[in-house]
Amino acid sequence: MKRHWPEYLSEFLGTGLMVFIGLSAVAVNFGAGSPMEGLLPGPRLRLLLTACLFAAGGETF
Repeated sequence: MKRHWPEYLSEFLGTGLMVFIGLSAVAVNFGAGSPMEGLLPGPRLRLLLTACLFAAGGETF
């Protein structure tokens, strides 16, 4: 088990970064007081943008 600590650490950091990107996308697109509501008034379009940001965040790894 000691030999796998680098793999565990990299998996932990990668998962944390993906969660951060995903939650940031949701906060930017749907957060209270977000400027995105004025730029993209339709919630479906903001939902599509959120999905694209989630996918782009996952593809960077």
